[in-house]
Amino acid sequence: MLRHRKLALLSENRILASLPDSDYQRLLPDLKPVSLQLGDILYAADETIRYVYFPIKSVVSFIWNTANDSTIEVGMVGSEGMTGICIIAGIKTLPYQSVVQGADGAMKIKTTALMTEFNRHGALHHLLLQYMHGLFIQVARTAVCNRIHPIQERFCRWLLMIRDRTSSDELYLTHEFIASMLGARRSDVTLAAGLLQKAGLIRYSRGHVSVLDSQRLMATACDCYRISKAEFNRIGLGY
Repeated sequence: MLRHRKLALLSENRILASLPDSDYQRLLPDLKPVSLQLGDILYAADETIRYVYFPIKSVVSFIWNTANDSTIEVGMVGSEGMTGICIIAGIKTLPYQSVVQGADGAMKIKTTALMTEFNRHGALHHLLLQYMHGLFIQVARTAVCNRIHPIQERFCRWLLMIRDRTSSDELYLTHEFIASMLGARRSDVTLAAGLLQKAGLIRYSRGHVSVLDSQRLMATACDCYRISKAEFNRIGLGY
């Protein structure tokens, strides 16, 4: 019980919360609470990963910059997971940026300390492998979504994913930013947002999106949202 009270104060990250007491206590001296600010770049493309982060209510996007200087989000992580998951496979750099798009707290730890615990092949080893699978499903569905689904369904999926990870119906996002995440034109995002607002699902004003009817938003979103969410629920790291 003491450990769970401690977690309530320190972390709402699902991986950390799932660790047995003894495993968590081994990690605790190396875990540092940090505040993540909107726009912080945790890892630039091809930068060596020296720390990993366990988000609490923050959200980190994996953003790929294309040859024509456009950007698109290929995945995201919140309190279900950990940034820099590639290190458990011995990969120390990534070809895309990891950028904070939902500002809040996280727990930070050196990769060397994390790998020491991971290599014990205990609970953390199992949880991180499970998470890596869930993230793969999310990234795969994002690729499918960006290829075949209309902008309004993709927009709904993306809003719901951010809402889950921030635990808030109040989202601070501009149309320009959303367009860059979805790899879409700003005008298309503006049109989609207008239709959702007219239908009473959201309210949008000056970079502030309020989710008014999450159930109808889920019904309007493509099945990519439900598939990815169900997979995280199945492995015990869901929202």
